[in-house]
Amino acid sequence: MGKTVSFKIYAFIASVLLVLTAGMMNVPTAHADEEKTVDIDNITIDQTTPLKVWETFGVQWDWSAKNGVKAGEEFTIQFPKELVVQGTEKIQLVDADGTVGGNCVATGGSTNNVVCTFNDKFEHKDNVHGMVKVQAQAIKTTENSNEPTLPFEVNHKVVNVKLPGPHGGIGPADVKTPEKTNKDGWFTSNDGSKIEWRIVMLGRDLANISGDVVINDSISLKNGAVGHKFITAGLVAVEYTSDPAQLGEPSAKGKKLQVTQDIAADGLSQKLTLTKPADGWKADRFYNVYYQSQAIDGNESAVGTIVSNNAKIEGVPTQNLVRDVTRKQTGSGTITGVNRGTFEVKKVHDPATQPAELQNGTKFTVNVDIQSPQTSFNKKYDIQVPLNGDIVKGDVSLPKDTKVTLTEKLPTNDAKFTYGDPKFAATTATDGNVEIKDNGKTAVITISDQRNVGVTLTNKVTAKPQVGTVKLAKKLVWKDSGNAFTEANATAQNFKVNYVCTKDGKDVKSGEVTLKGDGTETAIADVPLGAACSFTEVAPAALPGFNWEGNLFQTASGEVSKDKPLVVAVTNPLVTLTNKYATAVGTFKVVKTLKATGITVPSTKKFSFNYTCTKDGAALAEHTNKKLEVTGAGEVVSPNIPVGASCTVTEDRESAKIDGATLTVAESAPVTITAGTVPSVTIANTYVKDEGDFTITKRLVDPDGVAAGKTFDFAYVCTAAGKPEIKGELKGVPAGGSQTSPKIPAGYSCKITETGASVANADLKTTGLNDVTIVKNSTQTVEATNEYSQWKGVVKLSKSLTGTGKELAKNKEFQVGYKCVKGDKVTKEGKLPVKAGTPVEVKDVPVGSVCTFTEDKAQATVEGASLNELDSTTVATATVADKDATMAANLVNSYHELGAVAVTKAVQGTAAGSSDSKKEYTIIAEWQHNGKTETKEFKVKAGETYTGLPKLPVGTQITLKEKLPEGNVFSTWQTPGYTSDTKDAVKDNGDGTAIVTVQAGTGAKATLVKVTNTTNIPWYWLLVPLIPLAGAAIPGAPAPQGGKPQGNAPQTPGAQAQGQAPSGAQKPGANPAQNVQSQQPNGQKQQVQGQKAQNKGLANTGASVLWVIAGALVLAVIGAVLVLRSRRRNND
Repeated sequence: MGKTVSFKIYAFIASVLLVLTAGMMNVPTAHADEEKTVDIDNITIDQTTPLKVWETFGVQWDWSAKNGVKAGEEFTIQFPKELVVQGTEKIQLVDADGTVGGNCVATGGSTNNVVCTFNDKFEHKDNVHGMVKVQAQAIKTTENSNEPTLPFEVNHKVVNVKLPGPHGGIGPADVKTPEKTNKDGWFTSNDGSKIEWRIVMLGRDLANISGDVVINDSISLKNGAVGHKFITAGLVAVEYTSDPAQLGEPSAKGKKLQVTQDIAADGLSQKLTLTKPADGWKADRFYNVYYQSQAIDGNESAVGTIVSNNAKIEGVPTQNLVRDVTRKQTGSGTITGVNRGTFEVKKVHDPATQPAELQNGTKFTVNVDIQSPQTSFNKKYDIQVPLNGDIVKGDVSLPKDTKVTLTEKLPTNDAKFTYGDPKFAATTATDGNVEIKDNGKTAVITISDQRNVGVTLTNKVTAKPQVGTVKLAKKLVWKDSGNAFTEANATAQNFKVNYVCTKDGKDVKSGEVTLKGDGTETAIADVPLGAACSFTEVAPAALPGFNWEGNLFQTASGEVSKDKPLVVAVTNPLVTLTNKYATAVGTFKVVKTLKATGITVPSTKKFSFNYTCTKDGAALAEHTNKKLEVTGAGEVVSPNIPVGASCTVTEDRESAKIDGATLTVAESAPVTITAGTVPSVTIANTYVKDEGDFTITKRLVDPDGVAAGKTFDFAYVCTAAGKPEIKGELKGVPAGGSQTSPKIPAGYSCKITETGASVANADLKTTGLNDVTIVKNSTQTVEATNEYSQWKGVVKLSKSLTGTGKELAKNKEFQVGYKCVKGDKVTKEGKLPVKAGTPVEVKDVPVGSVCTFTEDKAQATVEGASLNELDSTTVATATVADKDATMAANLVNSYHELGAVAVTKAVQGTAAGSSDSKKEYTIIAEWQHNGKTETKEFKVKAGETYTGLPKLPVGTQITLKEKLPEGNVFSTWQTPGYTSDTKDAVKDNGDGTAIVTVQAGTGAKATLVKVTNTTNIPWYWLLVPLIPLAGAAIPGAPAPQGGKPQGNAPQTPGAQAQGQAPSGAQKPGANPAQNVQSQQPNGQKQQVQGQKAQNKGLANTGASVLWVIAGALVLAVIGAVLVLRSRRRNND
């Protein structure tokens, strides 16, 4: 049992070890040449407060490439959907010395990333790192207001970046309602060639525009090389409210409107027409128009480009819609790295043992074997190292810990030198990165950070000896032969020559040899090859009647002058020393001097001279009309001339001339030849360049002043056959002014052109720009005349009438003032009359002028109608857009026909005749006119009519309200009623007010409104008649039942049971018809009743009829009130 358990334990342990071993075998091995990767760290947002939509901020991060970078390598930062990176031009990665190591491109829009790409400037450095910063904008709220991070994608890996604020998140935008009509613009985030423009218009500014809104817009370049033009992309118009959701994103959540765009051919101006909504322009709304412009060449605008935009809304008098947008570089980047090292080799030789024949700079071959941790650097190759020359470095910078093995390849079969073994040594003796092996024949270098490791290579070189022989011979030449004795003696004479041979700056052989005059050769042996030998002859003895003319050392390769070293070649040369004998002679020299103004005398120009010599009055045939020549400013020596001769020198002027210059020659006097001296003849040439110039005068014919203040530029090109072209410019010539060209060689023909003379919206005709030919020492004149004709057009003004009263104004002549303005200049203004249906024209209006027509509203009144300013257009504009164009402007007057309302007062009721009703009644009238509320309070007496209300447009509704009089002890007042004989003119609201609709007609035809008040006596006055009857109403003793009255006992009328109401009492509102009998006289009623009782034999109760009488009176009053009320309702 124990053995079985132990075996199982051992088996388990073995299995575990087997699994671990297999896992270790599968662990990947790191390669020495690791793949170059870029790590991104510390992505931060440079804001401390929580982000809100539409806020802009900086985003920056650190990057590092520990293994270095390669050209074309890149890394990418992908921004999350809640943020958009603002597009820029290339962001340079720059180190402290200004070296650019790469570029980053930030692209917004759907791409929304930053891509950085390296060049080759930092390929040879390690631990390359830096920083990048870009601008971004929040465009979307986070799903969770407390979202702490956002996911960025770095090289296809997600990195969560902390959002600013205590809880993170991106909140909604801070939105405000626009305070005024304005304009702004910005370069788009995903395309640096485009600008997004936005015009924000307040509805209250458009309220006076009855039709479409027209915006005239222009664009110009304020700074930079390439301007912008309008494009059709991005055109949107919206209407939106003050709702925060719409204010935050009006372009997305506002109501889309119809807008059209008319772009000029040059793309620099446009007309935007915003179609009027079906429900009109609303004062409580806002209206945005979005559109775009793009760089003319379609490329991204350069940093520093400033584009200006100027928009004008027709019909809106006060506006400031001029905006400049600047292309800014909103990003930055840095780069740095640790320099790599390489190896250095220097070849030297000990100067004390270096053979003279071994020249510095001789190249020796060294083999290089590189073994690096990054295997891509491994290679073997040869380098050439110059002796005692420059240090030779490796062809690439190498990573740290790279091993470089150096060995020298010595020359073989060298006929000149013998080479010893190479010796390598560290250039810096204490350099621990150099290891010397094989007794100095091999050097192993270990590369360290940021420096080169150097070695010095030394060889012992021995020169193999090489010598030659120099042979000398004497040759005699007789110039004036004839004396045989002298010639014989000279030939037999010995001539001595001293020689010195040097090599590498040292004398290697010297001595003296004696030569025979008969030409016998004499040898100098053992002269080292390559030595330079100098020969000097000892002056020979003089011969009677002759002079030594000189001597020459001559070899097969030519002659060298006396005392000039002769370099001996490998072969054994023969040197011949020649001596000449001649008559006593001398020489002169010609010295040429030059002075030039405006030109340069070629240094290779040759000057020719003629000289003639005479002696003892006779010309010397060998020296008559002979030529000498000198190149440039220098001198030339004549041949030998007998002593005592006089020589005259003249210059060949034709050969001395230079084209385009005037030549003046000054020659010296004749000279006499003397022994031992060389007299000089100086001939001085003075050259002055032939040149002239021209003057341009600018004349202007400009009746409209379109070119006022303008200066003019000219370019000229001057040519002459076979000569270089001359170009130039004359800039800034004012009208009436002149400018003269620089000096130009005579004979050149100059073609003159004018540049930039055109003026916008004007025709130009230029005359007088004729070609000129430059004349020596003269100024040619050119008079250039520019005749400008300003483009003009016509504005046709029309008058339209609308409204119910338009027929009343159809024959009226309206007075309109107009002013046409172009820029800050008034181009045309005045006044003109216009009738409806008969347009008038303003002619000769300069193109580009904006004409504003303003009607004199004070003179727009029309009898029987009123001007409705809300529906009228009394100010209109028109822009003359092109040459000979006819533009339209329309003024609209809306007239309402007027009507009048009169109010009459009536009073009715039981108290209508009392003194309280004879009073003034206060009535308030209220109506709307031209968008304003107007009121009038007036008084009227009963039976009178008030006609003081103003005449108002037909259809105007007037609200009438009477101030109800206060009641008193004698009268009470009921709600007044309103009536009119004019159908549908009055609507009684039943609450004491009425709405009167103004009808056509004034004066006697005015609408008459009747206001009726009802006043009654208070009810308690009805009880007054009952007071005297109260005593008589007391009841008597009851009559005996079943028989006649007993005796003469008096009857007490009105007897009733206690607690019962009087039989004649009636509640208010009872029908009087039900109590007819109460209207009979008391006596008659009593008599009838008594008679009936008597006839029927009824008992006499003794009841009184006074209560019946009182009830009848109450019923009569109530009936009268009801009748009056019924009549008033019928009248209503």
